[in-house]
Amino acid sequence: MTDATGSGQPAINAELAPRIRRLSLYVLAALIFVALAQGALWAILTPPLNGPDEGAHVAYAQYLAETGKRPSLSTGTGSLSPELATLVGGLGASSLVGNPTGRIDWPASSAINRALAKLPPGSSRTGSGPNAAADYPPLYYGLVAIAYRITPGGQITDRLVAMRLVGVLLFALTVALTWMLAAVVLAGLWPRVVAAGLVALQPKLGFTAAVINPDILITAIATGFTLAAALIICRGLSTRRAVAIVALAVAAALTHPRGYFLIVPLLFVAWFSARRATASRGQRHWRTAIDALGIALIAAAAAATAVLVARWGDLTPTSDIKEFGSYIWNFYLPRPDFFTQLGPEYGYQQVYIQSFFSDFGQLDATPSATFVSLVQYGVMIALIALYSTVVARWSTVRRNWPLVAMLLSVLLSMLLLVHLVSYRELQAGSDPIITGRYLLTAVGIYGIAAAWVMSSLPRRAGPVVASCVLSISAVLALSGIGLTALRFYG
Repeated sequence: MTDATGSGQPAINAELAPRIRRLSLYVLAALIFVALAQGALWAILTPPLNGPDEGAHVAYAQYLAETGKRPSLSTGTGSLSPELATLVGGLGASSLVGNPTGRIDWPASSAINRALAKLPPGSSRTGSGPNAAADYPPLYYGLVAIAYRITPGGQITDRLVAMRLVGVLLFALTVALTWMLAAVVLAGLWPRVVAAGLVALQPKLGFTAAVINPDILITAIATGFTLAAALIICRGLSTRRAVAIVALAVAAALTHPRGYFLIVPLLFVAWFSARRATASRGQRHWRTAIDALGIALIAAAAAATAVLVARWGDLTPTSDIKEFGSYIWNFYLPRPDFFTQLGPEYGYQQVYIQSFFSDFGQLDATPSATFVSLVQYGVMIALIALYSTVVARWSTVRRNWPLVAMLLSVLLSMLLLVHLVSYRELQAGSDPIITGRYLLTAVGIYGIAAAWVMSSLPRRAGPVVASCVLSISAVLALSGIGLTALRFYG
């Protein structure tokens, strides 16, 4: 981990620097190729409209591309346009959900093309709703609508592929941004390879990028935001960096309601920049005031959380806060007998293990219990290694506390927001709604943390362990693709 007051990179021999830069570009290009190849495979193998809520997202994008308007949440001429409904019905894509033996009827393609050709003009413009995604902001849908409009030929099948490829490109961008983030916060080339490689080989990210869903744009934006924040903390505030971090926070809010979590790390970066500026000028009184402001911001965040819990709960405010606390405890830890269970038995294993590394399609391609157990053991070992590294390198962590605090603010504010939304949904029903793909917004931090742990090992052991971890990640990615192929085509 580098020093939060500067780049922290070790000096490099002037003759070796060009070679290292050239090598790093080749390695980055290879990782981007891996991401593009994995994303393309997922885009081809995943049946049309079989991603999470993909039907609603495709219908939103098509209606926006055809009319320039957003669909309605509760009324309209239909959830899918006649064009999309003909395609889905002909392929039998909708019958796959909840049907383990269901398969796509690819031989029917020629008959579907004839049916599409017989549709009256305007059949692609009438999917005005009701649409479950209609209240989402339009930024992501605007991007895929552009791909929809510029696709040569205008065939709906080609347009669906083009819209999916937007996510694949965003996947590659996320890998590149993680590489740049690692270059800021970690010293050396091979830790960069580990951080970006783990992102490029993350199976759920590859799948999510290859279906039409705004989650991949939030992930790319959050990774770019983390990079901008790290640059500000490690190398100082500049106009360009300030504009970038604010623009990315706004873009996240315009992509999905979950994007609002970046407000918290944005405020932290602003607070730290002001604190550092006053310290450099010797303005002690101002620095004391800014420190007090930081405490006030923490108190305000805690108060806002309590207000939301009390607003969404159905008990007294104090009881609602206790209920939310027990919900968090039950999610991560074994439930004591005196804690009530809110919602189903659903928590850490289902979100952080099973649905973060697997569960593809609309939860149709799921791994075995043995696979989930093995991954959980691996994650437990990784968490123990992370804790041990923090303890062993506590002086480094303490010296770089602004950088560590920023990374934690990104991760924890995201988790707090999804748990608050989950708590609200559990008050109305039994669906906890939180799933592993929501955690992908912090995938860059996942790569950075793993790379930091491995770079902290003895010089010879680190690269060996890193090679093993990347190999395991590659196996996970390939097994996910194989599981999906077997589920839908086997």
